[in-house]
Amino acid sequence: MPYKSKYFSILADETTDVSQTEQLSLSVRFIQDTKVPKEFLCFVPVFSTTGKDLASTSRTQLSQLGLNLEHMRGQGYDGASNMSGRYRGVQARVKELYPLAMYSTLIAATMFLTWSLVLYRSCQLSEMRWQLYRYICVFLSRSAQRVSIFPDNVEREVSGSASSRQKLKPFCATRLVERHDSIIIFLSLLPAVFLHLRNCSRKTSKWMLRLKQQLCSILYRNTCF
Repeated sequence: MPYKSKYFSILADETTDVSQTEQLSLSVRFIQDTKVPKEFLCFVPVFSTTGKDLASTSRTQLSQLGLNLEHMRGQGYDGASNMSGRYRGVQARVKELYPLAMYSTLIAATMFLTWSLVLYRSCQLSEMRWQLYRYICVFLSRSAQRVSIFPDNVEREVSGSASSRQKLKPFCATRLVERHDSIIIFLSLLPAVFLHLRNCSRKTSKWMLRLKQQLCSILYRNTCF
C-alpha cells in the first residue's frame, strides 16, 4: 500500500459520472523497491471546483487515508486553471503548505485534450457519426415494442458470437472506453439495426418522423460548411 512508503506524489483529476455528479479522482505514485508504481485511491464527491475547495478536499481525504502529507514530494494535475493556477490553483495552495511537493502537468491528460480538440475541429464527419449513433440508440430504446422486436432481427440477421447480444449499448457521455465498446457492439449488430430501421420506416409514427427529421438536420448541418 502507498502509505507504507515514506515518499509519494499525488495525482488528481476532476470528472463527472453518468449521474452528473462532480467528483475528484485521487491516485498516488510511490517508491517501492526500485519501481515507482501508480495506485488509485478513491473518488471523492465535490460540490465546489474552486482551487481552494479542491485543495482542502484533497488534503482531508489523503489524511483520512493515512498518508503523511509532510512526505509528499510531487503533485500532478491537468492544465485546468483551478488545478494548475500559479496563485490560486490547487498546486499553489498545496505547495504553500508543503513546499517540497513540486507540481508537474499530467502530460497524458494534456495530450488527450489536445488531440480531442484537433480531431473534433478537423473531422466534422466523425461528430456526425456520433450524433447518428446516439439518435439511433435512443430511437430503438424508447419503445417497448421496438425493444421486444429487436432480438428477433438479431437472430435473423446476425451470426456467430455477436448474435448472443440482444440490444445496443447506450452512448456513454463520460467514458471513452465505454464509447469504444458501444461502437463495437453497434457494428456487430449493424445488419439487425438496418433491418429494424427498414421495418420501422414503413410505419408512420411520431417517433419515426422525429428520427427522420433529426437525421436530416444532422446531415444538413454537417454538409453545409
